[in-house]
Amino acid sequence: MPTFSYIAKNKDGQDVRSSLDAATRLDALEALRKKGLTVVDLFSVEPKPAAGAAKKTAAPKPAPAADKTKKSFSFSSKVKMTDLA
Repeated sequence: MPTFSYIAKNKDGQDVRSSLDAATRLDALEALRKKGLTVVDLFSVEPKPAAGAAKKTAAPKPAPAADKTKKSFSFSSKVKMTDLA
């Protein structure tokens, strides 16, 4: 079950920072509202790998194939710095 960290305000207006386990983000929001908290921020937390666990190495992504229909875009010297400012 995913873990969600949150920042919320209690009835007295004080910040509350903690985490909880919930199946979905909506379940986490509902659980916090039932506790009488007003959620300010809620985000999923990645589980930390266990000590001694093998690190996963991401395979390099292949370079995208050249698409000849794409046009490049660049800022040219035709735009004056005063116009940009």
